[in-house]
Amino acid sequence: MQLLVQIADFSVLHHAVDTKITQIGNGSIGAKARGLAFANHLFSQWKPNEASMEIVIPWRVVLSTETLDRLLEENPTLPDGGAQNRELRARFQSARLPADIVRDLEEAIQSMTRPLAIRSSGILEDSQHLPFAGIYSTYMLPNDHPDPSVRRAQLVAGIKSVLASTFFQNARRYLENTPYSIGDERMAVIIQELIGHTRGNVFYPLISRTTISRKHYAVGGQLSEEGIVNLAFGLGVSLAAGEPGLMFSPPRPHVLPLYSPSGLSIAGNMTRDCHHSPGKQLRSEWL
Repeated sequence: MQLLVQIADFSVLHHAVDTKITQIGNGSIGAKARGLAFANHLFSQWKPNEASMEIVIPWRVVLSTETLDRLLEENPTLPDGGAQNRELRARFQSARLPADIVRDLEEAIQSMTRPLAIRSSGILEDSQHLPFAGIYSTYMLPNDHPDPSVRRAQLVAGIKSVLASTFFQNARRYLENTPYSIGDERMAVIIQELIGHTRGNVFYPLISRTTISRKHYAVGGQLSEEGIVNLAFGLGVSLAAGEPGLMFSPPRPHVLPLYSPSGLSIAGNMTRDCHHSPGKQLRSEWL
């Protein structure tokens, strides 16, 4: 059975209704955005048993693959295969996005009041047999400047940087070991509000997780088909990098086989190794 999830056209909607995900431009929204739209649909239909439970779905705008297609039509020399990542990013920053897309972004930024994550959504991403975690860039924007034109300029810069990462050297090398080539990839961009709290002048994202539908080494009464969840505070960079989080099976959250019964709190387990090594390059960056 195929489930159709409708995504509103931003240029038609103009925020006239409460829509959590809208699309700018024609073309594909990419695999990641398609998965988020599906999750959005599931949560909208879900009726929790506990009246106090609330699921907040962050507001998102998706620039379709048309944006990159039009950018490359006007600037065919942008994706120079021999250029290093920094040069590629500079090339994309010097190119201009289509005027109609910039106008829609200018209106979108008026409604976005939280910090933003600018994320990739390639048509090859999130496939069942070909993970792309950490291959393309994500950029974070504070989105707190009082001048909307400055916020728009920062947003455009973040979008261009994500589009440029389609052609970065690590992406090319990764695709060389797959049945696909760089020419098979088409990139959309997700603009997503972050969920968290502000304390003073610092924004603290809430919690991130990765989920595996089948756990091959079930212990403590767990069943393989119950899967496993790995939690961490913040944006989840540590999880993508393979660092430890809090792992448990949702039907049996009290079974924590990876942690000793020494009285360590959940927060202690999740933050005891929370540091940034200067030698490690993170794919999530702040603009």
